[in-house]
Amino acid sequence: MGPSATRLRSLVSSLAIVAAGCVLDDVTLEGLECPCADGWVCDEARNLCVESLEPDGGPVDAGDPTVDAGLEEDGGPSGDDGGPTDAFSPDEGVDAFSPFTTIPDGASLRVDVGPTESAGWPSLLDNGMMVGPVGTVEGDPTDVTFAAAGFTGTQTMGAASNDFGWPLTASQDSLWVGSFDGHDAALLERGTITVSSLPPGRYRVVLFASRTGDDAGIGRLTRYTIDGTQQELEVSDNTSDRAMFTGVSPDAAGDLEIAVEVSPNGTGRFGYIGVAIITREGA
Repeated sequence: MGPSATRLRSLVSSLAIVAAGCVLDDVTLEGLECPCADGWVCDEARNLCVESLEPDGGPVDAGDPTVDAGLEEDGGPSGDDGGPTDAFSPDEGVDAFSPFTTIPDGASLRVDVGPTESAGWPSLLDNGMMVGPVGTVEGDPTDVTFAAAGFTGTQTMGAASNDFGWPLTASQDSLWVGSFDGHDAALLERGTITVSSLPPGRYRVVLFASRTGDDAGIGRLTRYTIDGTQQELEVSDNTSDRAMFTGVSPDAAGDLEIAVEVSPNGTGRFGYIGVAIITREGA
């Protein structure tokens, strides 16, 4: 073999060694400390050379505390299944509470209806007047008021006694409704006692009136109406009879209306109311 061939073989061997060295360098650069050669990236967290950084290995993917805390659409403070909003529902307590002062079961409110005042009785003295707030007979404060409307006049000529132990100033006077023009004209008249600010519940209502004489034999039959229910009372010389309603309730506004009229079942010209007593029966 000649000198030229020998030199050629040496050159080829040298190039192979160089090439092999380059490949070796590419392999062994992995894991070496930074700085890194071209084509390699420094992983600064470890100070080592790597071919590339993992796309999902950065700090964000490692766990953002605001993400990992769980602020899901249905689990945060404003979610539908938790938090202060649900703890205080706007509907809570609407039906459980009344805006009016509670009246204990069995407690009574009473008023003298008519122009004469009675000691210890709130007095509704005339048409167009209101009395209250009226406390219970037992001494409980309430928000309840009584108001009169539509009556024709007043009178103080009731019977000289009553069977209930009431003062005569309460049982003898009254407001009246009707007409001197006769029975048919009287039927067109209507008075009302409106009881307001009653807490929800069931009540018993007792009504009384008295007027001496039977108006030349035609009588004084009076009709009372509460929420469509009617009771009638003959007022002439009355000392012991009362009209009574049980289980009646105020409307949503806390009002209870007592209508007073001349009864169409009689022949009288006048209807009366002199005492109203309301007792709470229960919820």
